[in-house]
Amino acid sequence: SIQGPSHCSNMTTIGDVVDAIGFGPSQIVAACIGGGIWAADGAEILMLGSITEALSHDWELSRFARSAVVSVVFQGVLVGNLLSGVVGDSFGRRPPVLISYGCIVVFSVLSALTWNVWTLGFCRVFVGIAFGLGQPAWNAMCSEVSPTSMRATMNIMAGCCWCLGEMYSAVLILADDPALKDLDWRRLLIFASFPSLILGIFASIVLPESPHVLAQRGKFAAARKVLARMAAFNGRSEAAEKSMRLCPKLADCEDNTDSDTEEDESVSSEDDVEIHNGMTYCEKLRILWGPKLRFTSATVCISCFTCNFLYYGGVYSFPQILPHLPLKISPAANLFLGAFFEVLGTFLSVLAMRMSDRKGNFQIGFGTQILSMGIFLFGLLMQTPLSDMAMQVGFLGMKLTILIPFNAFYIYSTEVYPTAVRATGTASCIACGRIGAILCPFAYEFLSHHSGTSKEKECWSFFAFLIVLTALNAVLAVFLPFETKGKKLLEELE
Repeated sequence: SIQGPSHCSNMTTIGDVVDAIGFGPSQIVAACIGGGIWAADGAEILMLGSITEALSHDWELSRFARSAVVSVVFQGVLVGNLLSGVVGDSFGRRPPVLISYGCIVVFSVLSALTWNVWTLGFCRVFVGIAFGLGQPAWNAMCSEVSPTSMRATMNIMAGCCWCLGEMYSAVLILADDPALKDLDWRRLLIFASFPSLILGIFASIVLPESPHVLAQRGKFAAARKVLARMAAFNGRSEAAEKSMRLCPKLADCEDNTDSDTEEDESVSSEDDVEIHNGMTYCEKLRILWGPKLRFTSATVCISCFTCNFLYYGGVYSFPQILPHLPLKISPAANLFLGAFFEVLGTFLSVLAMRMSDRKGNFQIGFGTQILSMGIFLFGLLMQTPLSDMAMQVGFLGMKLTILIPFNAFYIYSTEVYPTAVRATGTASCIACGRIGAILCPFAYEFLSHHSGTSKEKECWSFFAFLIVLTALNAVLAVFLPFETKGKKLLEELE
């Protein structure tokens, strides 16, 4: 079994203290600042997907090269995800987030100075690594600073930042060229990095380390200080103090709390390279893929693959599809409208999370995606008076409902693993998801090229493939053995 210092007693754990603090301004600020990693990702990815046509014209790119420019970002994200699990479990959740913001800004600006597809691809790989480094660490931290009843809401609030990032980029594109035909891609790439610069500065000032991680490292005084700050910000100091006194390790360090320095809140000391009593990365993997968690890990990894394939397949394909569809709304305006519907989808996702358990959300999300893609394909392939409306409804339906399964699986991946391997488990699932993001641009270009139809309809085979992939994953998700809604985060795995 995994034992950790944060399992203070049978009466009170760090999670119990967080529950006593409740939901309030401290979580909202954390979601906006830490979750800004997703806003930066949303802004950058939508921008890159939208400028592929402009890049093709400037550098005469083939279909393969055009898809590779986007795919290399996700290859970098995959590397970053794998690194994030090690860094997040070994050095804490905060350092990867701060490093991520800084690297996004630097390599996004360098991307605008490139002179061919190779130099651009090189810079975008490092932008992807930056995304991948920060996101799993933030996802783990998000669950760790949230009360049990609000974990899903907190993760979805942070995920909403992605949609806001997309809307930011869509506004920039709309101002530059609504038809997406003649975009100034260098200027747009620089502007797309501004959210990372601003949020990174705020994160370095106000984002604390996770109290779970501090307690696991034996830094109980520092954990107590972080919890006390959260409680004060939420106006729950008295309730939190009472709960901390019931936790022996936190109660014992009460007298020393004031003497802690900011350095005490760091988890990267030389004596503590590994958080959990010298547990190696291989040992963590043996837990993740051991008898109790093997099927769960495999299913969540496959599901994250499907969700990423669905989501990023749309992000890559629609900027290329929309200019050729006979819709009454301009392509850039449709991108903005799609991002706005994703924001609405975050609230729909919250409602679905409250009305149903995690496994129910998996089926709701996949089912609505299949329905929306079917409507879009009907409008695309059938010549009827309702074809244009069907395409518009199908496009917006995909945008409205994609976050239901996406959020559900990402939240599930932060809840189903014990603290000792939570960042590693979450990072592994997200990394597998990124394989889907890596492959979807190539899949779109390949299937569209061999569809045997006109430019306006060549995407039909790609969306037909998505429907089959989603249906198969929905069947697999039925057999997940664990339900995590309303359950406290595991401190140990027996």
